[in-house]
Amino acid sequence: MTDTPNSSNNPKSLFWLEVVDWFRSKDWSWNHLAWILLVALTLFRFWYATTLELVEDEAYYWLWSQNLDMCYYSKGPGIAWTIATGTILWGDNVFGIRFFSVLLSAATGYWVFRLGKLLFNERVGFITLLFAGVIPIYAVGSILMTIDPLSLFFWTLAAYTFWQAKDQDRILPWLLPGLWIGLGMLCKYTNVAQLLCFALFCLWIPRYRSHFAKPTFWSMVFVSLLSLTPTIAWNAKHDWITLQHLVDRGKLGPDDSFTFKFNELTQFISEQALVISPLFLISILISAGLLLRSSGKKDLLNTQWKFLLALFAPLILFYLVLSINEAGEANWTAPSYLAGIVMLAAFVCHKTATKPLLRRFIIGAAALALIQTIALHNTAVIPLSKLGIPDPLDRVRGNRQLAETVVTIQQEQGATFLVARRYQTASLISFYHPDRPQVFLPKSDRIENQFSFWPGYDELMKHEHSALFICRGEEGPRQSLVDEFADVRLIKEFHTTFQGRMIHLYRIYLCSYYHGQGRK
Repeated sequence: MTDTPNSSNNPKSLFWLEVVDWFRSKDWSWNHLAWILLVALTLFRFWYATTLELVEDEAYYWLWSQNLDMCYYSKGPGIAWTIATGTILWGDNVFGIRFFSVLLSAATGYWVFRLGKLLFNERVGFITLLFAGVIPIYAVGSILMTIDPLSLFFWTLAAYTFWQAKDQDRILPWLLPGLWIGLGMLCKYTNVAQLLCFALFCLWIPRYRSHFAKPTFWSMVFVSLLSLTPTIAWNAKHDWITLQHLVDRGKLGPDDSFTFKFNELTQFISEQALVISPLFLISILISAGLLLRSSGKKDLLNTQWKFLLALFAPLILFYLVLSINEAGEANWTAPSYLAGIVMLAAFVCHKTATKPLLRRFIIGAAALALIQTIALHNTAVIPLSKLGIPDPLDRVRGNRQLAETVVTIQQEQGATFLVARRYQTASLISFYHPDRPQVFLPKSDRIENQFSFWPGYDELMKHEHSALFICRGEEGPRQSLVDEFADVRLIKEFHTTFQGRMIHLYRIYLCSYYHGQGRK
C-alpha cells in the first residue's frame, strides 16, 4: 500500500503555502491593495478588449480618426484624435482603437482612488476603486472606445484639482480644473455641467462664495470655454449644426412640446438601475439622501459631503427632468456616479458603524453588481435570449460576418461601390472589409451625421457602375437611391448569427445603371 501525499511533501502545496505566507508577512496598505487591483483589472481589460468585435459607435469614430478635423457633426475632436493616436501606435485594429479606452479607464481608477484618499483616507479611496470596478457601466466603458472613457477621465481630474484649488487665492491652481473641463468638453459636451457643480459647491459653502468676486473662479471658467475655440470655429462654418443636433437630441426645439410621459420617465429610471445595478443605485441614493438631510449639522466631514453631493446631483436631476418628456441615453449620467461611489464608500466607512443592517445591504449591493458585471463579460453561458432578455453583447457579434457576406456578394456581382442606409452599418462594413473601402450613405435633403460632410458616391459613380445597398432589419432603399438607378432589386436577405442564434437581419440590394437624378 502506497503512502498518500500530503501538504508536507507535495511540491505544489508547498509552493502555495509559501505564497500565502509571503502575503501574510507583508504589511499591506490600502494603497498597495489599490495598485494590485488596478493592475490586475487593466491587464485583464487589455486582453478582453481584443476578444470582442467593434460596436457601431467605435467603428463610426474610427472613420472620424481617418478624417481628422477640428470638430464633428455631433461631438468635439477628442475621440477622433485619441483613436488616431492609438492606431498610429498599434495599427488599424481592435487593440489600436481600444488601447486608450483601457489606459484611460486605468488612469480614471487611479485618480478616483486619489480623490477618495484626498477627501477622506486611503481606505475610502480603495473602496471607491473597488466599487468602480464592479459597476456594470464602468466595466463596459473601460473596454469600449467611446467618448465616455475620455469624459470620465477629465471629469475626475477636474474634481481632484478643483478640491486642491478651492482654498487658493492664486489664479494658477484654478487654471488646471478649467483645462481639464475644457478638454473634457472637446470629448463630450456634458462635461460643461461640472462648472455648474463647482459653482453650486461654492454657493453652498459660505467661505468659498468670495471666489465669485475674484478672478479665481472666473479664470477657471474662461480657460474651460477657451478650449471650445476649435469647436466654435468649425460650427461657425457649418451653420451651428452641432448646437442644432444637441437641441434636437434633447427634444428642446421650439417645435417640440414638453409633456409628461410616464413611460419615458420609467424608462430612464429602469435604465439607470440596470447600468449602475439596482441595489447599488438604491445605496447611492440612500447615502445621498441621508447626507443631504444631515448636511446642516456640525460635522468635520461636512465640506467633503457637500462637495460630492454638488458633483452628484445636478446632472442626475437635469436628465431626470428631461426624461419626463424624453428619456436620454443611460450613459449620459455616468460622470455623476463617480462622485456617487466616492460618497457611498465614505458613507460605508464613516456613517454605517452603528447601522450594521445598512452596511450589509450595501455589501450585498456590491455583490449583486459584481455578479452582473461578470455575467456581462460572458453572456454566451447565460441563455438571456431564451428568457426574453436582449443580450447586450449582441452589439459586438456578427459584424465581421456582415462584412464577409458583403465582400462575397460584391465579388459575385462585380459591384463597384457600397452604400448603406445607416451610418452605423456603413462604419462596420468599412472597418471589417479587407480593403477598407469608403462606404457611402444615400443622399439626403438634410445633414444627418458626419457622412453628410464627406464626398458622396455621385462624384465617382458612372453609368456602367453598380452598387450594393445594405440595410438592416425591415428597412428598404431610400427613394433618393431608387431615383438614381434604373434597376434596384433585392438579391440577398440573411441573419448574422451567434452559436446558431439569429442576431440581426440584413438585406442587400443590387443597384444598376446609375443615371444620377437623385435628390441632393
